Amino acid sequence: MKDCKENTFDKIKTDNLHESDGSGFLPGDLPRLKQIWKDGFGDTDEDIEAFFSLLFDPEAVYITRENGIPVSVMYLVEGLMLSEMPSGKPVKVTYLYALAAKWDKRGRGYGRRTVRGAADLAFARGADIVALTPADASLRDWYRKNVGFQKDTLTKEEYMEKKAPCVIFKRNFLELQEIYSWGETGVKDTAVYEVRSGLEVPDFYWGPTLI
Repeated sequence: MKDCKENTFDKIKTDNLHESDGSGFLPGDLPRLKQIWKDGFGDTDEDIEAFFSLLFDPEAVYITRENGIPVSVMYLVEGLMLSEMPSGKPVKVTYLYALAAKWDKRGRGYGRRTVRGAADLAFARGADIVALTPADASLRDWYRKNVGFQKDTLTKEEYMEKKAPCVIFKRNFLELQEIYSWGETGVKDTAVYEVRSGLEVPDFYWGPTLI
């Protein structure tokens, strides 16, 4: 079995929600999205620019708006796949990434709506599996309760024992990982996920820390 690090490839209702909430990126949104990122994560301008240069796809982003203005956002990292599927058929994985909201709009339910909207958008764009990596156990429980992500990926030990499939990461995602210096402690090696209705997939390993 190949190590996952070898498998890379190029390439709820809330108040005051405007009717235009949804994906719908507009060119004028970009400065606002970058400010929301800074509010949410406190990254430097250089690191924020790295993401938008390497991974941003204006058609693969879910934006929740209030009165037409972006207040919450989540990005879809597409092109990931499961390796070594028994059927031999590719399984498309979308990583929901970097949920953030404006500071003054937190606690109003925008985050919940944005995650659910991003997941639905990912499935509409052809994803078989939609996954995200909670920062801690409390967030993992929040995603289960509020968004419906009930499944957990395998631990590293389970993956090695079962010789299970793992996720193949895009090269530009790995470049971003290098820029952010996530290392072994920054990127979670387990994720919660949801599978397209009616599709059966084996247990798999998330494992970005192997790369």
